[in-house]
Amino acid sequence: MLILDNQNFDGKRIPSLFLYVLSRKDFTSRFIKGGVYKLNTEKIKCIIREKERGELSTGEIARIQKVSRRRVLQTWAEYRKYGKVELKKVGRRRKLLEGLEMLILSIYDEQKRSAIFIEKILRGKE
Repeated sequence: MLILDNQNFDGKRIPSLFLYVLSRKDFTSRFIKGGVYKLNTEKIKCIIREKERGELSTGEIARIQKVSRRRVLQTWAEYRKYGKVELKKVGRRRKLLEGLEMLILSIYDEQKRSAIFIEKILRGKE
């Protein structure tokens, strides 16, 4: 990671925006302290309410809600286009259990045994 100081570079002043050169591994946001958080329904409502009022800038709203400016703009654009903003469901879909898996789980619930003992029960050795 390379961080430059604000001194002259070949007789020219370096803009403060270019003072921080960050690697992907050590990425931190100097504008949002404490990191960036995911949106939830409360944050979406607050973003839309503040954008409708028009009193705060996008950057101020982003800083208050601890999300990126781009995310505020995306949320506002989606609200203006569709009239609502929906969160997608996250995580892996639950897999429906069938046949043998249901039998294994029922044996485990009844006897609370390890996988080896359940295998012996299923093979009829015990």
